[in-house]
Amino acid sequence: MMFYELPMNRSIVARAHAVVVHSGFARVKVLAQEPSATVVHIPHHLSSAALETDLVTRREARSRLGLDPDTLLFMSMGFVTQAKQIEAVLRALDNLRDVLPPFQYLIAGEARPDQYDVEADIARYALGDIVSVTGYVPDELFFNYIAAADIIINLRYPTGGETSGTLIRALGSGACAIVIDHGPFTELPDSAAVKVPWGPDFEVHLQSALLELGLDPDLRSIIGEAARMHVRSVHAIERSADAYRDTIATVRQSPRRSWTVTAPWEFATAAAHEEALARLKAPDTRPGALWWRQAVVPTRGDEPVCVVVCATRDDCARYLSEIYGHIASEVEWLPVPSWINPLSERPRRACDLLLVVQPIRQISELWRGLVAANRAVALGGILVLDLWHDNDDEVPRGLTHPNDIDELLLRAGFRLRRRWIGPEEVSFAVDLADPEAWMRTPTVEVCWQVVKISEFIDPPGQWCREIVTPSKPNQPITLGGSIDHLADVGA
Repeated sequence: MMFYELPMNRSIVARAHAVVVHSGFARVKVLAQEPSATVVHIPHHLSSAALETDLVTRREARSRLGLDPDTLLFMSMGFVTQAKQIEAVLRALDNLRDVLPPFQYLIAGEARPDQYDVEADIARYALGDIVSVTGYVPDELFFNYIAAADIIINLRYPTGGETSGTLIRALGSGACAIVIDHGPFTELPDSAAVKVPWGPDFEVHLQSALLELGLDPDLRSIIGEAARMHVRSVHAIERSADAYRDTIATVRQSPRRSWTVTAPWEFATAAAHEEALARLKAPDTRPGALWWRQAVVPTRGDEPVCVVVCATRDDCARYLSEIYGHIASEVEWLPVPSWINPLSERPRRACDLLLVVQPIRQISELWRGLVAANRAVALGGILVLDLWHDNDDEVPRGLTHPNDIDELLLRAGFRLRRRWIGPEEVSFAVDLADPEAWMRTPTVEVCWQVVKISEFIDPPGQWCREIVTPSKPNQPITLGGSIDHLADVGA
């Protein structure tokens, strides 16, 4: 079940210009992985070879395969895996052995004993006289097997969202089929197949369907003809080809989807940054200055980049331009404190550099912001997070130490590159004369420089349920427990 419930295709889907699926069910599954993906539903085509079955009678097909012309023939096709629910079919046929007319159950496909030991179950139910496995069926015999069958049993549970090409060919050939009413198979018209509901009584319903169809050849003919008409219309190969052509043409005319940062990041050297700081006139030393006093933000290179800023300060544009060389027209501003929703509404992975400068909030709000940042930032993109709080602020439980936020960042898909801790007076060019002075200052500020490495989000569980509690009277509030955290954590 793990294989089906945890598909590992999100990064592929995210990178694709468009994704073609064969069912509405698969479309929903893809959009659940990547809501912004372009997903096109094109029905699985019917092979033109299926039309040739019109020229082959059931008796002729059985003669070619050496099968009894008069025995009721149930058939399953394709690789013999556990998801095909073969064991359930064997149990049902075992129960019906004395009720149905003489029958055979032919499993026309290659056994996969590493996934399901069908021969062991055949022996367990003592069905060796009426059940046989053909092994791999070559293409030239495939449609003969379909034409020879009275009832095709095409069961799949669980399903990863795939559409059965074998089933489409069988239905297009006019076969009467039994399927599980789940996933893509539920989209078949009720008249075109017998759909058995999946649930605790699945085998009861399966046995009932096998019995009814086994005893009623007219019903089999009616269902088979409805299947033939539906598939040859909806799944006609010409319609599929036209849909593929139109989709490719549309995608070619669409702008490329963002995925990763293509230009390498460049950071100022210590000397260059010190020189830039020296050129500043009357810099503002309010909280929210640590990101520009340190060489935290990458400098602008030759290629344009998309920069998004969420900040309470209105002077960030000046510092982005004068210190880091970014152009105002390439910078988008989002309102603070309500920046999370606007950021979530931006195109996915369209931001190369995200700068967030604000007082520290409660943990649930910070987590929402990090999730929005993951959505907005391209893989390889940079998030600069500058947070502070004053002694009079309420202290968010669970965020009393920078390591708490380190873990949140990692859970949100970001890898820590560097971290700076200190009062707002700290600059890249000036050391603290008194290393412990920052613990006595009314404002403590921390700045993180992280890179997006994953789109996998690991919610912090109980942390999101933490409440904001007021600090104790006269107790200093810090974002660090020891002077050791003054140093950055390395590149």
